[in-house]
Amino acid sequence: MRDNLYITATRRGQGKTTITLGMTMALSSVLPNLGFIKPVGIRHIFRGDLDLDEDTLLIHRSCKIHTNIQESSPITIRRGLPQPNLSSAGQKNTLGRIDEAFSNVSRGKDLVVIMGNGHAAVGTTWGISNAQMARRFGAKVLLVTTPDIGHPLDEIILNRSHFEKEGVELAGAVVNQVPRDQIDEVSQTARKSLEQHGIRYLGSIPLIADLGKPTLVQILEALGGKPIACKERLRNRHRRTSLGAMAPQTAYSRLLRLKPHHLLITPGDRIDLIFTALAAHQKKSTTESPLLSGLVLTGDLTPPPAVIEHLEESQIPTILVPFDSYRAAQLIHELDVPIDPSDRKLISNVRTLVEKHVDIETLLEVL
Repeated sequence: MRDNLYITATRRGQGKTTITLGMTMALSSVLPNLGFIKPVGIRHIFRGDLDLDEDTLLIHRSCKIHTNIQESSPITIRRGLPQPNLSSAGQKNTLGRIDEAFSNVSRGKDLVVIMGNGHAAVGTTWGISNAQMARRFGAKVLLVTTPDIGHPLDEIILNRSHFEKEGVELAGAVVNQVPRDQIDEVSQTARKSLEQHGIRYLGSIPLIADLGKPTLVQILEALGGKPIACKERLRNRHRRTSLGAMAPQTAYSRLLRLKPHHLLITPGDRIDLIFTALAAHQKKSTTESPLLSGLVLTGDLTPPPAVIEHLEESQIPTILVPFDSYRAAQLIHELDVPIDPSDRKLISNVRTLVEKHVDIETLLEVL
């Protein structure tokens, strides 16, 4: 009988949801009778009368998991300190609910994919750390990291030591969000370093350009804005962000040097910059690669109707928000953007990249 697979990361922001989505889809082609559970959810949402974790909803809808969705998300923790879980009675109740849900989710399954939260020790205070959960479910751990700031390989080794204290074995590690021009270099370095420490290197996944970038609709909702032009394109995503706060002649030359799919943030009363952006957009855009994915006009300053008409004609989706430009840029940068279960193109791309770049065969041999 196979061990179950517990997927978690060395810390937050490593793309654990993306890897869990891709791995579950990839494994389902080999083991069609899969179960899934996220014992402790931190991305709390309501769907009808269901109290769920957002990642669980994504996995269920995308991977055709044939289990009760509420049992796949037995505990969700909202913002703040969950006081009931700090008492021994609270912990016992929490673990009882998780155990019952796991028993139902795993019944008759070839393998259960379990999704954790952050590093190995997250949840220790409440008796529900990743290491404790992995031991409880008889799972081996797939660790996700990125070639970001810090020392990701050291963090993998540090996390392994915590799992080993609970008697949990690592199935291996993957490096996520790798710039495409660094794939070979990162792969060679990670494989050599990890194998020297007895840790299986299972692959490096390239950075997905649109992943984590909000649509104009998501920005509008998060910042309390309103659409003012080209509403039919509010689902555009940007890949880069620029602030418009300079003289038009300087802005024009800089805009022409930008790569496509930019989001420009500028005050709504900077008519000069708006027309400068329109001119650069019309000069540089192609059908497949528009210079501007959208405009965010700030300060609740609505431009004149003639300007809005030009934005419509140029097919640039534009929203108005109440914040100043720097605050708006900060809020947009800090947005935690989930994968939309209806975004079939992105989900298919995630699956393809995981199947291509992760050694699924070795992983299955280990489990």
